[in-house]
Amino acid sequence: MLVGIGSAIGPASFVGVGLSASWRARKARGSGRRNRPRAASLPQVTRPPAILAASLDEVPDLTTVAGLKEGLAATRPSGHFGPRSGTPDGTFCNGCGDVRRMHITTLKGEPKSLTGQEAAPQLAEHNLPQAYVLTCVQCQSTITVCVYVGPDGTEVVALPSTYGGLSTPSTPEAVGYYLDQAQRSHAVNAASAAVSMYRGALEQLLYDQGFTQGMLAKKIGDLEAHTPGPEWFRDLDPEFLRVMKDLGNGSIHPNNGDVEKQKAFDDTLLLEVRALFVELLDDVYEQPSRRAARLATMKAAQAQVVNAAPAGPTGTT
Repeated sequence: MLVGIGSAIGPASFVGVGLSASWRARKARGSGRRNRPRAASLPQVTRPPAILAASLDEVPDLTTVAGLKEGLAATRPSGHFGPRSGTPDGTFCNGCGDVRRMHITTLKGEPKSLTGQEAAPQLAEHNLPQAYVLTCVQCQSTITVCVYVGPDGTEVVALPSTYGGLSTPSTPEAVGYYLDQAQRSHAVNAASAAVSMYRGALEQLLYDQGFTQGMLAKKIGDLEAHTPGPEWFRDLDPEFLRVMKDLGNGSIHPNNGDVEKQKAFDDTLLLEVRALFVELLDDVYEQPSRRAARLATMKAAQAQVVNAAPAGPTGTT
């Protein structure tokens, strides 16, 4: 699906082992949404991710073959594609850290109509390769989508202009790194690699939350045994974490040499894993940030009211 590949980054930095130079350079430059300047007078507030309000089966993801077909079919000649009936579009924007509406620009696709008039683009699989640019209508970051004939038929590679994968503004760098790697892998249809990186992101998240002992299985067990558990865990079925662990293990373990099992890691699964992490990151990192910002705003108003009001008899208010 989506990856964090900057326009200035060459092929040599595409695959990284450890914390790559390109990742460190991005942090040093202050690029990416986590380092954007904010108004000093306003607290940082993030919205709940829009993807949680939509069924992945009902909204087209323009970085998949099926989603791109549906999106192009509904696109007006201007190339603008938006949500229908108030449902958010299903394309994830790395720059915003959420699903967004996208403007579609055809770089190489079906020619104009015989009359010379601009026609709505369409994904014609007899005329591959094709290329499109998706532009987020909110932050203007782009995703270059290449459609080509792959080993298993028509395939898509989606290359965003920003870093971060699914990372949210408050996601720690260590967690965000593995999410970024997962999205890069998915972008070139390396599904097994993507699943293993999502597993790494989960383990790093638990490590960040204080569960530092042993491998992932022990970390999950320690989380379940911890009383009282963290607030974000109270409404989460721990089976999600165990299943994610097993999927990640299965993506890199020998499995008796049966690589056919890797076919379980398809787009449907990766969309569900993506939705899990969007929700998890919001619960763990963004909800506390929103609540802290809200409380700070209320306390600032409280201080003005309390300091301005005359003192009344004790216990009367």
